[in-house]
Amino acid sequence: GGESKEHPLWMFWSKLSVEKLDRKGKPVYNNRVSPQGLSTTSGTTSRWVLVNDAWCRLTGLRREQMLGKNNHDLFPKVQADLFQPNDDHVLATGEERINDETIIDAQGRAHSMSARESAYVDQAGKRHVVAILRDLTEHKKLEMMLLQSEKMSAVGRLAGGIAHNFNNLLTVITGFGAFLMQNIPKGDANREDVEEIMKAAERAMALTRQLLSFSRRQVLQPVPLNLNKLLSDTVSMLERLIGEDVQLVMVLSPGLRQVKADPGQLEQVVMNLAVNAKDAMPQGGRITIETADVHFETARAFEHGELPPGRYVTIAVRDTGAGMSREVLSHIFEPFFTTKELGKGTGLGLATVHGIVTQSGGTILVHSEEGRGTSFKVYLPAVDAPAQPSGEPAPAPAVKGGNETILIVDDNVPALTVAQRVLMSKGYRVMSASSPADAIALSLSYQEPIHLLLTDVVMPGMDGVELGDHLTRIRAGIRILYMSGYTEHAALRKDLLAALKSFLQKPFMPEQLCAKVREVLDAKA
Repeated sequence: GGESKEHPLWMFWSKLSVEKLDRKGKPVYNNRVSPQGLSTTSGTTSRWVLVNDAWCRLTGLRREQMLGKNNHDLFPKVQADLFQPNDDHVLATGEERINDETIIDAQGRAHSMSARESAYVDQAGKRHVVAILRDLTEHKKLEMMLLQSEKMSAVGRLAGGIAHNFNNLLTVITGFGAFLMQNIPKGDANREDVEEIMKAAERAMALTRQLLSFSRRQVLQPVPLNLNKLLSDTVSMLERLIGEDVQLVMVLSPGLRQVKADPGQLEQVVMNLAVNAKDAMPQGGRITIETADVHFETARAFEHGELPPGRYVTIAVRDTGAGMSREVLSHIFEPFFTTKELGKGTGLGLATVHGIVTQSGGTILVHSEEGRGTSFKVYLPAVDAPAQPSGEPAPAPAVKGGNETILIVDDNVPALTVAQRVLMSKGYRVMSASSPADAIALSLSYQEPIHLLLTDVVMPGMDGVELGDHLTRIRAGIRILYMSGYTEHAALRKDLLAALKSFLQKPFMPEQLCAKVREVLDAKA
């Protein structure tokens, strides 16, 4: 059963992976010849007679452990019972077999393998099995990452389309609700009814923002910021959120580098992770939030994304809760997946976290064991820039009106009506069109100046960006304010992400519309 140059398979097998013999006649293996695992089992005993270094590396076994042994000697019975029939089939028929197998190595690590087994007939006419083993573990991992990415992208496109239509409806609901509020005195029972409608609309607006966040179709407003400062500013809010039975521990690395991200969206990431941790500890426990600088000399591949070399800042959120099974872990970032009781969660919290982190140029790593808690680690690219000053925003001044002429274009007529009524109530002269073609015709026929074009982006025939380009050429000095409930539109992403001051996200409240219109009109050319 031992290997030697006299073995009948020697000349055949040595061409594959043996470079030369040593002084005692033992083979010297050359992994440069074959990085794949190579072995031969005797057709009479089904025991290994030849194995190369790569085979030993893949199985985690030494050569002396394998030679002279068979499948049942070395592998658990369940595995051996799967491997042996393949060998028997090759020996009985002479047919080649290619099988995908999972091998648990000596250290207990699972490897996805492709085993190609062929029959070799020696000079005596006996068949033996020659096997080539290829490690597919990384390939399978990348394949799963691709499938997960495609699935998330498909659901994201669906959610983005739903959010677009829903945002138009919410613009109408909040607009006409605000009109009703203006005409109902305080204390009137009807006013309370309308207030409830407006509260429900605001909750629906928050839901559509989550849909856009997890599908990475939210318009972010990134600024340089210090995560230590952001986390310190949210401590009191987090403590109220998680309750008194959960201890919150902050471990903030001094001298932390800056990141460029949307502070409101990152707050949402931290809050969602904190709530998720709290829900995993119904009897109480501890949540630790930690920051650190890291530097990768080479690209790093993670289960939920890949990061190029460079400097990163991490936020780790760890809990002492129940932990998660492998099955749950494989689904946690999928939208609408939840382990909570019906009606206790939307299943969008972690999907939203994943979307925000990914859209911010980072990735997220999760580790969990049942009964031993869960750890989420967010990686964000570091930047060399001074952080934006934070703190409580100054109270917004009263929104001013004006007497400028505004052309509004939106193919959603109720939303168009809302915008028209809101701006007319502030003193503006307003013209409206329900299509880009009508807007161009109005612009050509109107002899007075048009100071502002307020246009939806996603419209049939011609999108809002193309309309803006066209009117800019025929109307010198016209200002443009784009609005949309869906930010995946190619022209929008290309032209507006660098000019967020000229964009208004639907749905919006009347005062937000008026403030944005005034801001664009008053901006320096």
